[in-house]
Parts: sequence; C-alpha cells; structure tokens
Amino acid sequence: MAERVVISVDPGAVDLNLKVQDVFGHVLDLFDLLGHSGEATDDAIAWRLVSVSMNSPLLVVAEAIATRPSPSLDIDNLARSQKSRFARNVSELKRGRVPDAWRGAREVKRVSRAFNAEQPTTTRMQLETTGAEAPSVVEVTPADLSVVATALETAIAEATVKPKEQVGSIEGQLLEVGFYYNNPAIKLKERKSRAEVWCIVTEAHRQEVASETNFEDVWAGRRVLVEGIIVYDRGGGISRVVADSIHIVKGAQVQPDALHDPDITSGLTPAEYLERFREGTLG
Repeated sequence: MAERVVISVDPGAVDLNLKVQDVFGHVLDLFDLLGHSGEATDDAIAWRLVSVSMNSPLLVVAEAIATRPSPSLDIDNLARSQKSRFARNVSELKRGRVPDAWRGAREVKRVSRAFNAEQPTTTRMQLETTGAEAPSVVEVTPADLSVVATALETAIAEATVKPKEQVGSIEGQLLEVGFYYNNPAIKLKERKSRAEVWCIVTEAHRQEVASETNFEDVWAGRRVLVEGIIVYDRGGGISRVVADSIHIVKGAQVQPDALHDPDITSGLTPAEYLERFREGTLG
C-alpha cells in the first residue's frame, strides 16, 4: 500500500458559520504545505485523492504517487521523508516560529489561510506509513491558532525590514544539503553562535560549490568555510548567507611526539609547577 495521509477537520460549533469553501480551502492549503516542506524532491511527489467522507468531521484520505516515472526514485521513502518534515514544520509553527521552508511569500500566505484564527477548527493529520509502526498524528487546535498568528506577525515583520548585510565569511559544521526558499542551499551550525544557518548557493556558483562538496561531507559533519554576503536579522544574529564559495576545512594531521615538550615545567616537578601556577609566580 502506498504512503497515505488522512486529514480530518472538525468545524467546531455550528454558530461559527464556516462555509464549505473555507473548510475545503483549509484542506487544500494543508496539502500545499505538505508539498512544500523544504526538500529538493518535493516536486517528485503528488497526493492522489483516495476518498472523502462528508460526515462530521470531514475526512480526506490521500496517497503518494510519482509526478513522473523514474525507476531511480523510491516514492514511498520520499513520501515518508516529506511527511516527517511536514510534521516537524507544524510542530515548530505551534511553538511560535514559522519554519524556514514556509517563510517564502507564497508559503506564508498558505500558512495564514490554513491556520486562520478567525476560522477556528480542530484539524487532525494522521500520517500513515506502510511499515509496522503506528502512524504519527499532528493536531492543531483552536488554542494553537493564536500562537500561529503571533508567529506569522513576526515573520511578516522580519520580511518587511531591510536586513543588514556585509561581505564576510562564517565557519561551521555541515548539517544538511537542501533548499531555502526554493534556492539550492546548505545548512551549517555556525562555530561561534552554534546557530543553524542556511547558506544559499547562487546559480553562478552552483557548479563550483557542487564540485567542492559531496554527501560524504554531510554524513561526516565536516567543517566548512562559507564566503559571501552575510545577512543579519534584527537582533544582530546571522539570518542567512548568500554564498560565493564554500570550502571544506581540512584538519592537519599532528603526531603526538610533536606535542611533547620535556621542558614545559622548566625542570620543576609537576607538584611544584602546579603550586607556582596557582600562586601566579611562574617566571
């Protein structure tokens, strides 16, 4: 059986007067967000309608299909990955932050429509898998919608403020290769702040960057040096980098003998050396 998603929508109290268009539009926006979860393979998958139940709550069942024939693509595996990313994005949204994959202008509009506080519904998304494990469940209640609204206000405000930019470089651990606002990018953990930063690879430098890095670098979590335009957020933290070049930082091999210094204590015993160190009398 193909990978499935089951979405149920409880429209709440009758006096809310939710229109049919509102509820079905809500479901469509959820599937659009599912298909924009920040993965390079998002466009390889579509969600085929399996069934619709009009009883309350509204129940929609869909399953993953390939958008184009390709024997090299494992659609079930890609669908599981997309659903997992979607669940994390919704979880981040419920914690009060719009995830990076949904910060594009169109995605923010979809989030705003899908989780509209003026049209409170309880939405339950059951992400079924073909394996033996139990399906994961993502639920958004009316109580979550005010948190989402605040997150959206912050994201929109950040988008309208011109960020500070400067040419420079950052260094960090390579975490992920993917897309940021539909642009090829890498994510790294910045060395000083330990913040996760997306580094966008421009079209002009894509081939150069691709030749410098590979999947083994990601799996090994290697250190990278990224040069380009550093974009800062309103708080002064690094928001993203538009990369001109990305280089793997190769550590030097040092032999233990090279670190050994028999005269480090200047003839003092270890106890005498530590005593003078504590007293601050080392010459």
